[in-house]
Amino acid sequence: MGPALIRLTGVLLILGALSAWGWHVAMKKESFPLREVRLEGIINTDVERASRVLGVPKGTNLLHIDLPAARQRLIALPWVRDVQVERLYATGILVVTLTEKRAICLGRIGERLYLLSDNGQPIKPFEPTDRLTLPVVTPLEGEGSATSVVHIMEMLGRHGWLLSRLSEAVGHGNDRWTLYTTRGARILLSHQMEQELVLLRRLQKRFRILDRDIAQVDMRLTGKAAVRPRNLPAPS
Repeated sequence: MGPALIRLTGVLLILGALSAWGWHVAMKKESFPLREVRLEGIINTDVERASRVLGVPKGTNLLHIDLPAARQRLIALPWVRDVQVERLYATGILVVTLTEKRAICLGRIGERLYLLSDNGQPIKPFEPTDRLTLPVVTPLEGEGSATSVVHIMEMLGRHGWLLSRLSEAVGHGNDRWTLYTTRGARILLSHQMEQELVLLRRLQKRFRILDRDIAQVDMRLTGKAAVRPRNLPAPS
């Protein structure tokens, strides 16, 4: 082994030792201490619960924090759709950015009400402290229930004039729906719902039928609507 090679080997050994010593120092508890957890993107998630589920106390060495495990704990919270966790070594801050689900309506599943997200899936059971998000949707049963929620809410989203008037939407077979207004009127729709809602809009503009005291509007007659008043006169 020549002198040059010996010197190179010595330098590499020294660098290796310094690197190991530096890693040992960095991994000590008092190195890179966590000074602050910064939770961002929270709207509906309980901050205290999120901090508790995160489970990382102040003073923890940032290098000791298992970021994938922390993310998985947080993503299990009802409102959380996605999580990003980032360590800021210079400031000792752990930045946790949540992307929350968006509630588009209430859903009746069995005997309980749930907040439903924009993919039609339940977020959590509805509680009195939650914001009331109408309409209450009773989706079709089975594997297509979430799809049916997305379908009806996308359809109603294109008819905002009607959506704001609704209290409930009940799905039936063959893609048929019954809508209930906040005034108690029932609107019967077939699988040609888009065309029927366009016609209903024209009738509303011309006759204000949904502002009247009616019990039912049957839109299932092609190109027509059958309106039934709430209090029909008794036959003579």
